[in-house]
Amino acid sequence: MRCITFVVTILAAASMASAAPIAYEGFDYTTPGTVSGQSDGDGWAAAWTGTDQHDIGSPGLTYTDGNSNVLPVEGNYAAGVANETSFRTLDVSLWPSAVKTGSELGAAGAVIWISFIGQAGAADANQWSGLSLHNAGGGEGMFLGNPYTPTHWGIDLKDGGTIETDVDVDQQRFVLVRMAWAGDGNSVGVDMWLNPPLDGEAGLASVAAAEKASGTRNSGFTFTQVRMAGNVAHDWDEIRFGTTYDQVVPEPATLLLLGAGVLATAVSRRRRK
Repeated sequence: MRCITFVVTILAAASMASAAPIAYEGFDYTTPGTVSGQSDGDGWAAAWTGTDQHDIGSPGLTYTDGNSNVLPVEGNYAAGVANETSFRTLDVSLWPSAVKTGSELGAAGAVIWISFIGQAGAADANQWSGLSLHNAGGGEGMFLGNPYTPTHWGIDLKDGGTIETDVDVDQQRFVLVRMAWAGDGNSVGVDMWLNPPLDGEAGLASVAAAEKASGTRNSGFTFTQVRMAGNVAHDWDEIRFGTTYDQVVPEPATLLLLGAGVLATAVSRRRRK
């Protein structure tokens, strides 16, 4: 039995390691406290900075898809009230050269994925909240969340208008975003899915039309930072960055447990023969 446990542990660990995000923030910090100066997580170049820093809320946000697959999570979450802003810089040196322009992310032919769990207070006109991507000079290249005038989950493309789902931003969602730079780098195609299935990229085709949005930014952009901000209360958790679906949608817990059970049964039967 000890052998079975060892093998299952090794295989489960290898599976998760092979799809590890390039950058991850699970807000595994103690409460009470703020994100100011916190530096846990992976793939970051510096600690959180900003003004009127987000508090650390507890417990962390969670997500289970329609097939009872559970998103692996850790820690607590970032809880913001109106006008709180927090920045964190990515360690760009960890990324493949094919997705970088100099010391920033974003390049011709690049594909970058982002996922997170989020929720905002009920939004009215002129209220906004979300995560945005900024370059080293502070310029905002993309905004993910509730983009000001709509009250739905969506994206402000910053050069090409806004796209939105039909889901109110006050409904907590697991958000998945894919950005694909054109071959000449002069535009970026963007897709957003809300509460997608966790058992593979092919499952994205099953996401209801009301919970997805697609559009194109009319120019390329680069970024090095993620910002959490809004003029209405908002919560964020489980932020992941990567270059593939598997890096930002880790293997769900139920599938790991199922695989472990099958392997244990097979080994047990072999030993009894």
